Amino acid sequence: MKQFMQSLYLLTNWIMNLVYINLLWFVFTLLGGIILGIVPATVTLYTIIQKWIQGHHEFKLHEEFWKLYKQTFLESNKLYILIGPLMVIISINLLFIVKQGTFQIVHIPFWMIILILGLTLLYIIPTYNYFELPLLGVMKNALLIMLVSPVQNLFLLLSLGSLLIIYYFIPGIAFFFNVSAFAWLNTFFVMDATKQALAKKQ
Repeated sequence: MKQFMQSLYLLTNWIMNLVYINLLWFVFTLLGGIILGIVPATVTLYTIIQKWIQGHHEFKLHEEFWKLYKQTFLESNKLYILIGPLMVIISINLLFIVKQGTFQIVHIPFWMIILILGLTLLYIIPTYNYFELPLLGVMKNALLIMLVSPVQNLFLLLSLGSLLIIYYFIPGIAFFFNVSAFAWLNTFFVMDATKQALAKKQ
């Protein structure tokens, strides 16, 4: 019974932390005027979630969020240089497919481009947090680690896809966990892929 209560407490605490950090992400995104605030807030959220996954909980969440947000505000906004072009290319490919209407064989290369670039996007912020690298190094490592991690990619897509389905059918959950739960799953699988890739390299 005692073990069950401890597990229940840890689960409840974990859920409350995800709700709280989701709220902090929203507040600090607005604080930066949305456009300049969304990337630093997202990088900060991912950084703290990475710490949690690594077993570090010895900090006050709001204080740590504010500290990291200030520290990374200018530097993290440079990620637009990577994220912007990828999103533009993905959008162009999607628009082409939508305009064609029904599925055609010619669409397969476009779907492959969307898949590769989409996965690379999912690897960028965790890679940015994991390594101290210039932007070109972040992009290179994100792409390489993604390409050598098919198993993690599969689990990442399945888990995020399942989460989005839950959000669609239960919008109330999305209100409390929309970014934080997504970021937790994203970070967990990308960190695992990064560790596996580094182990193979050694």
